[in-house]
Amino acid sequence: MDSGTVVTIVSGIVTFISSVSVSMFISGTRWGRVETIMQDLQQDRVRNTDMMGLRDRLSRIEGMFTLTLKDSDR
Repeated sequence: MDSGTVVTIVSGIVTFISSVSVSMFISGTRWGRVETIMQDLQQDRVRNTDMMGLRDRLSRIEGMFTLTLKDSDR
């Protein structure tokens, strides 16, 4: 193999490992936030602003599943 191919392969491997590492870090920090919120809920250390944030999220999720009647144009 020539040096250009080796550089391309090594660059691809480093890019892949870096991408996986950063993705794991981001998902780990987000999971940590979710766990912290859940622990706070279980230990009754929830502030009113936290509850409003959860209510807002739940209402958005609920809004995605709102059923509506079809117009009967038949």
